[in-house]
Amino acid sequence: ETDLEAPQEIAEEEDTEDSAQQEETEGEAEEDLEAADEQLEEVEQEVDEQVEEEEKKED
Repeated sequence: ETDLEAPQEIAEEEDTEDSAQQEETEGEAEEDLEAADEQLEEVEQEVDEQVEEEEKKED
């Protein structure tokens, strides 16, 4: 009976570790996405400023 339970317990432990790893990966991906969003906003601001400067020069 214990022999049958052991593999099941081991499998459950591995599933828990996989889930934890997956959550960690998802958390990191979310952080990366937020950082990318911030970078994108910064670049867009820079582009807007450059466009404004070019328009001023043309006037």
